[in-house]
Amino acid sequence: MTNNLKAFKALITRYESITLEEIQKTYCSANVFTGNWGKARKLTGFGSIRTCTLCKAINMNCDKCMWTITTGDRCGMEDNKLSYYLIEAATDDASLLFAFRNRARYMQQVLKEYEESRPGVKKSMSIWQKVKRFLHLER
Repeated sequence: MTNNLKAFKALITRYESITLEEIQKTYCSANVFTGNWGKARKLTGFGSIRTCTLCKAINMNCDKCMWTITTGDRCGMEDNKLSYYLIEAATDDASLLFAFRNRARYMQQVLKEYEESRPGVKKSMSIWQKVKRFLHLER
């Protein structure tokens, strides 16, 4: 069991809820990180083990992270790096918003893979599966 599953789900929600207006209103002084990297860090903790909500939840132990447990790699490595680097390389507010949404979609795929791979965990049924079971069409 991972220690940052709850934080992983919360970060997906955060990436999905950020608006273009919120990104535009985020100010980063020259003393902090400038540009969209700084905005991403302020809005989500992105890009540093000291500010990342996932890293904080596991005391910076990557072996306990959802990324490592599910994909076998850290958050910005191998299959995980495209959505990570889209955030890192965003050149304007709109591209940062796109990158956040892309990361959220990818994280949802990772979460689904994690949930499907856990032994002994009953998979949730769709409403149609519940109806078929109730009507004894499926056993």
